[in-house]
Amino acid sequence: MTEGKDEKGARLVLVGLILLIAYNLVFFAGKFIVGGPVGFLHNIYLDLYQNKGMLTFLEFLGVASVFVDLLGRFEQFGKLRTIRILIIGLLIAAFIFKIFMNYIDSAYM
Repeated sequence: MTEGKDEKGARLVLVGLILLIAYNLVFFAGKFIVGGPVGFLHNIYLDLYQNKGMLTFLEFLGVASVFVDLLGRFEQFGKLRTIRILIIGLLIAAFIFKIFMNYIDSAYM
């Protein structure tokens, strides 16, 4: 019975990890690439920027969740452990960078 719950929890954390990666790709592409073939991402970024407080809080919850999952299930990842550590490290760095960017943006307003 607990194995089924662990699998569901692992899937939920994996979905959260994928959503965080997608959100970061949209955020950074929309922030730094205005024109070109992915220029539509800038419009999505502007919509996301209007709700930056709530998204920052949700991103904190997501990053904290995947980090705690990494600590809790460290031995279970096997061959993918290094890749997962790098991805989560990049997500944490991106989160800190976005907090810094939002602070600078709000200081100029």
